[in-house]
Amino acid sequence: MKNYKQHFPIGVNGQKWVFKEQNAGDYLLASYSTRMSQAEILLFPCDALGNVSKWVELYGEVGDLCPADIHKVVARYNSGRCW
Repeated sequence: MKNYKQHFPIGVNGQKWVFKEQNAGDYLLASYSTRMSQAEILLFPCDALGNVSKWVELYGEVGDLCPADIHKVVARYNSGRCW
């Protein structure tokens, strides 16, 4: 089980957050976007400053979402309930 915890926000209006995995020290970027027809939250591996290290989605959700849902999406990813 993963254990990513909030590290710090980047961007504006809480639309991007960096999370740090407490055991392995890995980081992920959680990003909220409305560029597509529906809102989406995507998770990508990144470094400690939020620079994406691989443009491969770790996980994502699409639908009736808002920036505040980032924390819920990361919690689902942490628990493994997203698969």
